Amino acid sequence: GETYLICWDDVWEGGNFDFTLDFSTDTPEDGDFCEYAKVIEPGTHTIDVINGYGCVSGPRIGLFTASTTPYAQSEWYSFTPADDGLMTVQNCGLTDEDTRLWIYTGECGIESLELIANNDDACGDVNGYQSQIDDLPVTDGTT
Repeated sequence: GETYLICWDDVWEGGNFDFTLDFSTDTPEDGDFCEYAKVIEPGTHTIDVINGYGCVSGPRIGLFTASTTPYAQSEWYSFTPADDGLMTVQNCGLTDEDTRLWIYTGECGIESLELIANNDDACGDVNGYQSQIDDLPVTDGTT
């Protein structure tokens, strides 16, 4: 007996498009959220499969803009530096995919993560849809 109102937004184009609505009584599978973050060290890493926490049940943490649903296609990684320094995270020229990047500190959980940096489309002329955060100060022992 409940009515669900569905609102679409298309800020980039004025044209029309199709969409589908599917219905199932099955419980959706949980994707990976930050508690499943893969521990990494400096170097190049390959994302084989994006199975992040989907927008069906995923949270929205920090700032986001219209038509951007964080974590609809996401994969989490964890880095803890052994010294104070500057961290650069980027995929400029490494993919043709349109990517976005968020960096947080804190304990995994919607209420305890702090957004410290984010980026979309910063690579300029190098496949301009990739993401880049340069020289972010990081502290020894902070994940």
